[in-house]
Amino acid sequence: MASFLLIFMAGLAANPKLGANPGLMNPVVMGRSEQINAANDVALAGDLAYVAAGQSGLVVLNVSNPEKPALLGWYQTNDATSVDIVGTTVYISDGFEGMLVFDVSTPSAPVQLARLGTVVGYIRVGAGGSMAYVANDQRGVYAVDISNPAAPVLVGNHTTGGGHAMRFSVVGTTVYLASFSNLQIVDFSTPSAPKKLVHNSTCRAYCVSVKGNRAYVGTVHEGIQIFDVSDPSVLTYITTMDLPFLTIVWDLEVNAAGTVLYAVADGRDGGVLVIDVSQPTPVQVGKMLDRNVSAVRVSGDHVYVSDEEDGLQVLDVSTPGSPVLAGTYSTWNQAQKVHVSGSYAYVADRQGGLQVFDVTDASSLVLAGTYRFAGGAQTVHAVGTTVYVGADKLYVLDASTPSAIVLLGSYASSGAGGVYDIHVEEEEGKVAAYVADGAAGLLVLDVKDAADIKLLGSLAAGRNMKGLFKPRNATVMYAADELGLAVIDVSNTAAPRLMEMVGLAQFVGNPNETIGAKAVYTEGGTAYIASDNGLCVVNVSVPANPVFLGDTFPYRPYDVQVAEGVAYMATSTIGLLAVDVSEVPKYKQYDTTKSDHRLPSSARGVQIVNHTIYVANVGLWTLNRTATPTIAGDSDDDNTFLYFVIPIACIAVLAAVALGAYFLAGRQKKFEDEEMQ
Repeated sequence: MASFLLIFMAGLAANPKLGANPGLMNPVVMGRSEQINAANDVALAGDLAYVAAGQSGLVVLNVSNPEKPALLGWYQTNDATSVDIVGTTVYISDGFEGMLVFDVSTPSAPVQLARLGTVVGYIRVGAGGSMAYVANDQRGVYAVDISNPAAPVLVGNHTTGGGHAMRFSVVGTTVYLASFSNLQIVDFSTPSAPKKLVHNSTCRAYCVSVKGNRAYVGTVHEGIQIFDVSDPSVLTYITTMDLPFLTIVWDLEVNAAGTVLYAVADGRDGGVLVIDVSQPTPVQVGKMLDRNVSAVRVSGDHVYVSDEEDGLQVLDVSTPGSPVLAGTYSTWNQAQKVHVSGSYAYVADRQGGLQVFDVTDASSLVLAGTYRFAGGAQTVHAVGTTVYVGADKLYVLDASTPSAIVLLGSYASSGAGGVYDIHVEEEEGKVAAYVADGAAGLLVLDVKDAADIKLLGSLAAGRNMKGLFKPRNATVMYAADELGLAVIDVSNTAAPRLMEMVGLAQFVGNPNETIGAKAVYTEGGTAYIASDNGLCVVNVSVPANPVFLGDTFPYRPYDVQVAEGVAYMATSTIGLLAVDVSEVPKYKQYDTTKSDHRLPSSARGVQIVNHTIYVANVGLWTLNRTATPTIAGDSDDDNTFLYFVIPIACIAVLAAVALGAYFLAGRQKKFEDEEMQ
């Protein structure tokens, strides 16, 4: 997962009525520390924060000074996703490794005590610290006896009856479970034989927080629902707080006083919602962090939020009207680009470096190896088991043994931003690497001898070259530049020549000269450009005379690939987006994931191999391209939205304005008549 670890201190007001505190809307950034990203979950113990930090594992931070959080300890694991602590024992849920147990009596040197490989998922420890509960999607909730932390034992399991065990809250031996299709209350007083007391099938529950006699349930598209649970065997509905259309509540927690609810929401108005629940009708009084956040925890005067892009955040609301960012700390792993060669997928992962995954079974990815660089990895290209990584330099690596990757050679970048993209192929006895080097333009390198890389030729063209595509054995290549699409003749690698620069801004109504193109892909004489203005399509069947065809969907795609008339885009806002481009400019937008489980946003790279789509997102994702996509938005053959919905909306607005003017004129005349009398 790609994220910085941001830390906000959050103190709560003595007065529970927060409606008069507009400052909650405007947190102020105070500071930021260096070096991490990927906060999935956090557990708190005094001045220490224990972070489940994805492939960086368990990270221990001292947050006694929120402006300068300090790294105390670190233990590398495969994919830490959830964490809880009791005393000096930490419990981690870690991908395919299962549940890991650590002794943190010396926080600077965590020691692994045990591993229980049969359970993995959202983890919380019950009161008393002798039982841990783990929600594992379709497998339900596991009960694990941890009375001896060095020897955890699986003692029970509650299945959801067709639902998906997502997140839960534990009160004593009672588990309040959000099972995606309903809210369930389960009695684990006999762990080997858990008993479902009651369920409510009217809400699509994703998370739940229980405080006193109330259960607050975060749902998928159905707002926040509140139930009376004074009798756990009876669920009594109280009310619903509606949220904007298509909002998903990922996590929520109530402060100790039971007066303020913090909800992590995704959608049009996502972020951290601050809700006054001290009165019968809940009222949103503020919002913080307009970003992708995944979890929230409240401890005393602090609210800790795990942010999928910017890490763990702690809000200081000791002055409730003015929450402030006290500091940040980040872990590694921000997946940028992906390239598949053979049975391995190679991911450029920023500070995580090169991540190598065995994708023999695309539904069960296995991390096979890593290699880190001084600079963050931005792009990757593999030829067999030779891997070319773009970072502060071009690095050439031997990954024939993924667990022991060897550096073969490197070549310094000329551009200030490092190497943005790479394309490698054999030509006339040479192995040529084409490098998009940002402001320096295009470099052509002979990398046959990786220990002695030679410059063959270069082209200083455009303003900031970031993406490359060269059809196999072609003498023309295409570059995505800040100005638009560059068409380049590379028949002579010693002297590449700019044939045409298609300035795309003029076609998409951008008043600036730049368009921020980041990637390009060509198929059948058509070039598809991912840019800040969306997807642009250009006819390049005659490379010297490119013709702009159309543009669509301004979701800021970072990468694009096309297969069988469908463009698959890695976007910064909605994850993977699929668009039917078989008839430009008549587009159809598809949702390539199940309607109830979309990809997280901030996807950066995409590659298609046969029937599998590989997406560099928050980690590496794989999707089956042959599955029938669900249409999420359809412009139809007559481009309904463009030619019908928008004009009608405009007419409605004009009519409202005219009607308002009519009534105002009438009132003015009446006023003048009264004055004359």
